[in-house]
Amino acid sequence: ELRELEEQYRPSDDKILKKKELLVETRRKHEDLEFQLMELETRCEAELEQAEEQFQHEQIVVAQNSKLRQNTLRDLDHQQNIILHQVIIEKEKLEREKQKLKLLFKQKKLEANELEQKLNGLSSIVNQEKKHHENSHQSSNDVWLNGNSVMYHSSPSNLYSTLNYPDNPSSAKTNIKDNHQAKLDEIKGMIAVAKLEKMSILEHQLRERYDELVQSHDEHAKRVELEQKLANEMHNRSHLIDRQVKLREKNRMQERPLTRYLPIRSVDFDLRAHIEGAGHLLDSSHIHVTSTSCRGFLLKMGGMKFKTWNRRWFVFDRKRRSLFYYQDKTESKLRGCIYFQSILEVYVDHLQSISLRSPEPREATFIVKTIERPYYLVAPTVESMRIWVDVIITGAEGN
Repeated sequence: ELRELEEQYRPSDDKILKKKELLVETRRKHEDLEFQLMELETRCEAELEQAEEQFQHEQIVVAQNSKLRQNTLRDLDHQQNIILHQVIIEKEKLEREKQKLKLLFKQKKLEANELEQKLNGLSSIVNQEKKHHENSHQSSNDVWLNGNSVMYHSSPSNLYSTLNYPDNPSSAKTNIKDNHQAKLDEIKGMIAVAKLEKMSILEHQLRERYDELVQSHDEHAKRVELEQKLANEMHNRSHLIDRQVKLREKNRMQERPLTRYLPIRSVDFDLRAHIEGAGHLLDSSHIHVTSTSCRGFLLKMGGMKFKTWNRRWFVFDRKRRSLFYYQDKTESKLRGCIYFQSILEVYVDHLQSISLRSPEPREATFIVKTIERPYYLVAPTVESMRIWVDVIITGAEGN
């Protein structure tokens, strides 16, 4: 009967063992997915914060550039208003000078007309006197031809004076007329010179006004061009920021987690083959990996009291299921021990909670979180840091 009962319950035991193994495998897969999700969330949060900081910095730069351009445009507006005010003042001044010159020209023209009338009156008087003297001269000649006895008995001096007398008043009047004509010509020349000077002054002032208007137009065109450039730059900057954000989101979706391994408790587990299968090259002098151990120097931050960074020789030993750190490479003076059962998780310091205060290289900072406290470590290189994270995560049996 016992044999029969054993034979009856033997298949059920096998089924229970299979179900147990299936549950263990399912649990491992679930933990793997959960760890991947946690690491992905950490990476996403870090990248999102970095993108927000960069976006805020770019916004500040754009605001500063916009403020600078606005100040420049304000200065250009002020200069344009000043130039326009000066042009208006110069225009009014030119108008006043134009009116003055017109009045002066009218006065000179009236004076010239008066002089011309006087000269015409004098010339008419001179012509009348000339005709009168010609008539008197003609009568004297007739008397002389009729044989006046007085002329025959007159002396030569009297005869000369008689012949030359009618010409003396005529020459005096001619000299007066020439003087008036010379004055008139001089006044006409002065009027012509004044007209030329007026025209040259007006031409010079018009040329200056034209140059000022051209300069004002050029400044207005430059202002419009600067406004257009500012608008284009703002549009391009916003478009570039949107494109960068979309590109970061796309890269974030395409990237895989840094580590994708859960704790491995198998006895015949080959650590070196596992790390090489993860895509790491083990030709670095900073880290030495075997099938059961991993050794290398790391910088470790002190505990609760002293936050100094010390160089320690770390040994990851799967046989003794512990992570030891020594004073030096001789492994003679033990400084501390971390058991696999106390390791909760291992991750890179994406949030830069310690990286900002850690020594160089800051990008190689990672954290081993245990039940007691977190250990802040810095590897010699970023690649060796990734190897250490993948190595220690195989012994994180604290969950």
